[in-house]
Parts: sequence; C-alpha cells; structure tokens
Amino acid sequence: MKTCYHLPCIVLPLLILSLYIFSPTLGHSTVRVQCLDSERDALLRFKHSLKNDNCGLIDSWVTHSDCCQWNGVTCSNNTSHVIMIDLEKDDADCRCLEGKLSPSLAQLNRLSYLALSYNNLEGSIPIEFRNMSSLRHLDLYENHFQGDAFEIFSKLCNLEKLYLGANNFTDELQHVIQALLSCENRPLELLDLSTNQFRGVVPDSVGSLSSLRELHFDGNQLRGEIPQSIGQLSLLEKFDISSNSLEGTLTDRHFSKLSKLRELYLFDNKRLTISIDSSWIPPF
Repeated sequence: MKTCYHLPCIVLPLLILSLYIFSPTLGHSTVRVQCLDSERDALLRFKHSLKNDNCGLIDSWVTHSDCCQWNGVTCSNNTSHVIMIDLEKDDADCRCLEGKLSPSLAQLNRLSYLALSYNNLEGSIPIEFRNMSSLRHLDLYENHFQGDAFEIFSKLCNLEKLYLGANNFTDELQHVIQALLSCENRPLELLDLSTNQFRGVVPDSVGSLSSLRELHFDGNQLRGEIPQSIGQLSLLEKFDISSNSLEGTLTDRHFSKLSKLRELYLFDNKRLTISIDSSWIPPF
C-alpha cells in the first residue's frame, strides 16, 4: 500500500468532513423556510381587513417578518408556500377575530387547511375562494357568515372536510348539494351545514356523495321526506338531521347499505315516523 504524507492528502479529507458538518445540503442541518413575499402580503391584507383581534391572535403578523413563523401559519418545508392557517378559537368567553373574510386569502394557492371557527367573522364567503383548488379542510363553524354563493364549492374539488355550521347561511339545500356534485370522485368525508337557515327538501342526489362519513343537516328549515338514496352512503358513520320540519316514513330501505352507521339523530321532526318490519336485521 502506498502511503502519502503530502499536505494535500491530509487536508483534503478534513475539508470534505468540514463541508459535510457545516453544509445544510451535505449534512443533516435543518434549514428554516422563509415565507414568500407575495403570500406575506396576502396575509397582511387579511389582517388589515379585520375590525378587531380581541385576544391578540394575530399580533405576530407584522410587516418585514417571516410569515412562516407567525401564529397559526404553517409553511411547506419544500416550497415555502403557506399550506395551513389555523385561527380557530374555541372559547365562549373570547371570540377573537371580528370583520370580513378578505379575498386576498385566495392568493394562497397552495393552502390546504383553513380553520377560522369560533370567531365573529361576518359577511359572505368571497367568490375568489373558488380558485383555492388545493383546499382540503375548510372550517368556518360558528361565526356570522351569510349569503348563498355556494357555486364556489363547485370548483373546490379536493375538499375533504367542510364545516359551515352555526352561521346564517340561506339557500335551498339542493343548490348546495348540486354544487358539491360538480366534481367527479370528490373526496368529501364530512359535511356540516347544521344550525343555519337552509330550506327546501333533501334531494335524492345526496346519495351520490359516496365518500361521506359524517353528515349534519340539523337545525335548519328542511321539509318533505328523507330520500331513500341516503341508504346508499355505505361509508356513513354519523347522520344528524334533527330539528327540522321533515315528514314521511323511514323504512329499512333508508338504511340498506349503512353498514358503518354508529350515530343517527332524528328528533324534533314531529311528522317523521319509522316503520320497519320486526324481522329486519340492520346492516350496522
């Protein structure tokens, strides 16, 4: 074996080792992502559109700082895009955010998770939200939203969970379901429209939302009969349609494929009855 005592032969391995230790690409050092300027500006426009932040929820959102470090904001480690905003405040004594939703949030085109529940937000959902094609989780529960511009959901084809309960939305339920069915193979697992002012009948087409695991229609102004197509939702685990003005009779056909059903709420529908043969064996 040939032994080398020349200085370059000794220095070179040390140089390679030092590069491995101190280089974030060769070693295992963690590089902190920096937010994109355009996305920081979009978030700041949302902040400035609000009337109040009663509990300092977004105090960390300031100009010339890294929005990936702001409270409630998560960025992708790979792309630096904002992928998650969680400003939910489940506290009956303090509703933090007051004001309207800014259309600027729609500029966050990689955003997949938006949670703004338990605040005092008002107005309608901006029509620009229809461009948020990456959105998988939208939670606006218990605010003061209103309006009927539900065509925006016809473009949000990746939605998995949609919480719109405890607001002041008004529309025919069939219009909402029609918008949600505009996408083929929509992965929607949870739909919460509870405690609003939705009216009309429950359309047969609801049985085509085949990925549903939870369905909340309770506390609205629905009338008519529950369609038998509800029995086609084979993945459904929880169904709440209580506190409406429904009528008619539920039979075993309404439960034909509900093998995973664990919770069913029908109370406070005074003209709704159940008629099931005593020999019927429930699939759940």
